[in-house]
Amino acid sequence: MGDDCAVSLFDMSKRERERKIMQDRDLHDSLRLLLIRLGMAPRLLGYDYVMCAIKLSVANRDYLKHITTKMYPVIAMYFGVEPTVVERNIRHAMEVVVTSGRVKYLNEYLGTEVFSESRRPTNSEFISLVADKVSVELSRSSAFFDRDFL
Repeated sequence: MGDDCAVSLFDMSKRERERKIMQDRDLHDSLRLLLIRLGMAPRLLGYDYVMCAIKLSVANRDYLKHITTKMYPVIAMYFGVEPTVVERNIRHAMEVVVTSGRVKYLNEYLGTEVFSESRRPTNSEFISLVADKVSVELSRSSAFFDRDFL
């Protein structure tokens, strides 16, 4: 019985962390600026899906392990579309980044030469690398996290 209680408390803290990250305005504004600099205009359908995917990944790393079976369905449910629509629109948004010549900026943001015009990022690569970078930045910001979440 004690183990069940510990699991429940852990799940509650994960949900609280997820809620906090999904609602954080500073994170939203930082991601918005990043995506716009990458050439991903807010008018693109994939823009909102990418934003949501990165936030979910920062809040709960399990989403990255199950992108097609867990993350896309959660995003799809939130936006009232099918998971295939989420995947396709994120892929299109990534294509816009590559075709607009913004891969160089993405590499600069990540701090390493990961992608090129011929080596395009997949949805999961982009989401996971940006989520990792954002997680590091957030962990350095003591104003964002309570010590319980570190």
